[in-house]
Amino acid sequence: MLKLVFGLSLILLAACNKDSSGVNDHVFPVINLQTPTNGQVLPNGVAFHIKGTISDDQYISQAHVHVNNNTTGAELMDVHLYPNGSSASFDETFTPVAGITYNVTIMAQDRATNLSTTTVIVTCN
Repeated sequence: MLKLVFGLSLILLAACNKDSSGVNDHVFPVINLQTPTNGQVLPNGVAFHIKGTISDDQYISQAHVHVNNNTTGAELMDVHLYPNGSSASFDETFTPVAGITYNVTIMAQDRATNLSTTTVIVTCN
């Protein structure tokens, strides 16, 4: 189920791009996810920050911050960002629930539809 949701998200992200500029751009956006870190254990009911930066050699057309339940695949958070430039920062918050493992995924796309993703898995006590 998670693979299906993730695959559909990627297709929808690519389909949203209507700007044909940057067609010769073969450089993918760079995502630097500062927090959370892979394998991090989060305290129950305490909001954590999903924080980092995105950069591209030309232009970032859009980015997404997703939080999914790792077991069920349910999408619990979907934030759309439109940086309008070659760099951007993000700082979103999410409050976890005990006993759940989460996938935190950041996706960034440039005008040429070069798509980068990074995913970390975190758990909650």
